[in-house]
Amino acid sequence: MKTFFTKLNIRQSLNVHSWLGLWFCGLIYIICLSGSFSVLFEEFERLEQPYISEYDYFKPELIAPAIAEYNLRNKKVADIIYIVLPTEGLPRTHITDGVQEWFLAEDGQFEDQPHTPWTSMLKELHTSLHLPTIIGMSLVGFVGVIIFALVISGIIAHPRIFRDAFLLRRGHSQRQQQTDLHNRLGVWGIPFHLMITLTGAFIGLSSVLIGIGAALYFDGDQQAMVDAIYGPDPIITSQGEAIDYEQAFASLQAIQPNAKPIYLAVHKLGSEQQLLEIAATLPERLVYSEIYRFNPAGELVDQQGLSNGPEGRQIAYSTYRLHFGHFDSFWVKIIYLIMGLSLTYVCISGTNIWLEKRKYTSWVNHAWKAWIWGVPLALVISYLLTHLELEAVAVFWGSLITGTCIYTLSKTMRVQPEYQT
Repeated sequence: MKTFFTKLNIRQSLNVHSWLGLWFCGLIYIICLSGSFSVLFEEFERLEQPYISEYDYFKPELIAPAIAEYNLRNKKVADIIYIVLPTEGLPRTHITDGVQEWFLAEDGQFEDQPHTPWTSMLKELHTSLHLPTIIGMSLVGFVGVIIFALVISGIIAHPRIFRDAFLLRRGHSQRQQQTDLHNRLGVWGIPFHLMITLTGAFIGLSSVLIGIGAALYFDGDQQAMVDAIYGPDPIITSQGEAIDYEQAFASLQAIQPNAKPIYLAVHKLGSEQQLLEIAATLPERLVYSEIYRFNPAGELVDQQGLSNGPEGRQIAYSTYRLHFGHFDSFWVKIIYLIMGLSLTYVCISGTNIWLEKRKYTSWVNHAWKAWIWGVPLALVISYLLTHLELEAVAVFWGSLITGTCIYTLSKTMRVQPEYQT
């Protein structure tokens, strides 16, 4: 009886695993593939604009004149102004209010505005599938939950999966070899797959989770929910005096000598509530950064507690670095790329295995094959045609959908369903 129920549970888990994969295989594939290459987005941005000045350090004394020039160009004082500082991965400085943006040379002079249409298309493809932001991110987060369920159901459905961790039967049929490789990559990548799906689901579903939490605990006040997770901004009163950026960076160096500033944000410049924030990475910490807040005199007011606050806050702010592999090392990115491509192959091979089990070929086989080859081909085509100033998103989806339809129709009309021997 115990054996019967064990076999029943395995069969049910296998059915769940198969149907989840089949219903969402197209989305899983495109999200996994685009996510694998998105790890290298900094390198792609540098490739698209190779002539921008690159250097390791932007002097604090250049911040005030850069912000003054920025406001002059915009003909207004922005509510929040960011200066993103050079890092090892992207040794460039740029200034933005979230709308207008310019690169800054090492001497503080304004250079070109960022123009990386293909890289932006790739990142948005992974994060939102080019849908409206909240809808797209929520869908991608939901797919992350599906992949997590696939990993768990795959483990349950294959009780010998760990015992056969190194089993590759090369002398058997192509389907058997593909099944073995599917299972082996699935087993070897379990820690990475679980980590990437959980962090991706959290990032993608963050808006939904914040909305639910706000409704349950803060009478629908989403800002209160955000403050509860990440900490509220301090209330500062001043006379609108000029901010001493040099003193603020000196204070940070004295407080935390090992901190590496990555960006600064100036809130409500010139008002009584003006506030300077400096975000900095900390050695041997997973959190994306700690944010230090300063008054106009450059004196530390507080820090947001992303690295030493409540454990939930530290975990929440560690998801980005874990998901995208930003650990100030190019080789970590390469590892993420390889592991991401292995997860992509697990998706492809899992669908192929199911299609081969059907014993016949139909339009579904052709559509899946067209989609598998069409996505990378569309990425290449969109990259090439952006040099002709064509819109990257339109080219990507236009070439992918057109190519998939043409290939599927041509194969389907030419050959009737074929039963395999």
